[in-house]
Amino acid sequence: MKSFLFFVLTLNLAGTAETDLEWKCPKPCTCRQPHEVHCSFKFLTQAPSYIPPTSLLNFSYNNLKVIPKRLFSSLKSLNKFAMMSNELTELNGSQFFGLDSLRHLRLSFNKISRINRNAFAGVYRLETLYLDKNKITNIHPITFRGLASLKLLSLEGNSIKSIHPTTFITLVLGNLIPFSSLQIIKLNNNFLENLHENTFRHVHQLSTLTLHNNMWDCSCRSVWLNNFLNSTSAFKCPNQQGVLDNKDCLVCSGPESLKNVPLVQLSAQAQKCEAPGNGTRFDEPQSLYPTTDLVMNNIHTIKCNTENVINSSLKHGGGNILPDGTMLIMSVTEENVICPQHISGKHLNKIEL
Repeated sequence: MKSFLFFVLTLNLAGTAETDLEWKCPKPCTCRQPHEVHCSFKFLTQAPSYIPPTSLLNFSYNNLKVIPKRLFSSLKSLNKFAMMSNELTELNGSQFFGLDSLRHLRLSFNKISRINRNAFAGVYRLETLYLDKNKITNIHPITFRGLASLKLLSLEGNSIKSIHPTTFITLVLGNLIPFSSLQIIKLNNNFLENLHENTFRHVHQLSTLTLHNNMWDCSCRSVWLNNFLNSTSAFKCPNQQGVLDNKDCLVCSGPESLKNVPLVQLSAQAQKCEAPGNGTRFDEPQSLYPTTDLVMNNIHTIKCNTENVINSSLKHGGGNILPDGTMLIMSVTEENVICPQHISGKHLNKIEL
């Protein structure tokens, strides 16, 4: 009997020691067991070799250049991860794969210029994603695909010049029906000149949209944007107190005659594009850009606008004219798809899928 009790006592002590070892706080971090590990403001150039299981991990305000995948091996319950104000320059493929419980990710104030199309693969429970104050210039159309719980996306303060119209689709139901879970999208303080008219088409839950401090072209190309901003309550502007209120903050950068005029104050007649022949380039309607609706089993379904070019031939596949004036190109198996030549005499070349 004594030997049995001794065995049980030894087993309990071993379990306790193992638990204590498991929750040993990595130097030089501060831990609040068992839920938080804080490693901010530690001048780190390399992450600790081991992080105990936690729901919050904060590596902000250090000098880290990469996010080691080994960090996440024991962090299946990680709910919040912050790595603000470091030296990150890119996000690799499947960077956060395995973090099934991750809901909040903050990577603000880094130097990120490249994001792999699969960087966020596997974090399907993610609700808030902060990529603001980086050096992002473009985003692959399916970067946020699969993030069916994503509600807030902050891209403000980057160098983004264009947004693909399918960028904010977070899920394709049954591989056919586009869906977006996003409610808050921040695109202010970038270099956007225009947006495709379908950019927010599937973002039905949109409650807050910020677009101020960009390089908006207020010619005929943005008539649709003007109409959209005047018809939605989601578009917000910050006032002097930092509160989001009116819609006058989106001002024109061009043409010269409309510079610094709020877009929402313009009439459709004021937003003109001069016809070819007088030395002014004819502005290309945004609806002419192709949009990728579906990618499945390497068969791409592409929609190309056929306005003014309905009789043009396609380089790949056959096409059907749809009620909205677009041509549906089915069973395209090559990635380099060329849409019909349109009125300006240019080609829309490669679509990255």
